[in-house]
Amino acid sequence: MKTLLSLSLVFFFGAAFAQELSEKELKKHAEKIQRSKEKKSVVVSLDTIFNSGVRYAVLKKKNGDHSLFSITGKELLFITSEWVHGANGQEDVCYTLFTFMGSGQKAEYPCNALENQSKMIVDNDFVKDNDINAEAERKFLLKYPQKLSNASAPQIVALITSGTSGNSYQTVERNRNAGILVMGSEIKQDFKQIATYKKSSKAANGAIMETLSFYLPDGTLAAEATGEGVNAKQWRVVTMKDNGVHNVSTGFSKEAEDIAKYLSGRYYL
Repeated sequence: MKTLLSLSLVFFFGAAFAQELSEKELKKHAEKIQRSKEKKSVVVSLDTIFNSGVRYAVLKKKNGDHSLFSITGKELLFITSEWVHGANGQEDVCYTLFTFMGSGQKAEYPCNALENQSKMIVDNDFVKDNDINAEAERKFLLKYPQKLSNASAPQIVALITSGTSGNSYQTVERNRNAGILVMGSEIKQDFKQIATYKKSSKAANGAIMETLSFYLPDGTLAAEATGEGVNAKQWRVVTMKDNGVHNVSTGFSKEAEDIAKYLSGRYYL
């Protein structure tokens, strides 16, 4: 009976849910769908968003970030939280960055306003006919334009133009779920070279500052990471594509790998 139910689930939900589930888990899943249908509400079960009991989209979580897919498996949105450091003693500000995968356009949504992510996705009508709803995207971009991440742009204008090739920003197509491998100055993922990096250091204010510069295969400067000390574990990462400033923690002697993993997961590499 358990095997039959599991096979039925795989047939119904597709490859994204090809997993062995107990009858208890299947029962709980069915109850959530029924509750969504009865209350005409939005629920998430087995990575799937249901609206009034009907499958709406797939929402997968990885390392604190979320990716929104259509039911047919097309990636529509990448959602992550970012911070902007306050200047002159002001408090840091958190925002949720929505990246529309088709157009590459980005919107910022206040973290404190995002109480129910799945309901917010449905309320904004992001998905239509198993694709992004272009009109919903347009309205969302107008309502929540990039403001916070651009606040620090004047501080890094020089970095944006330094070492860039002037080419269009083009990353390598590959499986982004594959592991990151650093070989010398080359960074690979899914058996493909996705970037190179250079390491430099200099003395500043009595401390050694380490800098890692990450380049796309065409030579475009993608990001620069700066850390204090020879074995820095906290890095300030500036991404050139959007003038973003990020804080990234790394493991011992894994700074290039961990930062590359961070950048790859957010489509900077």
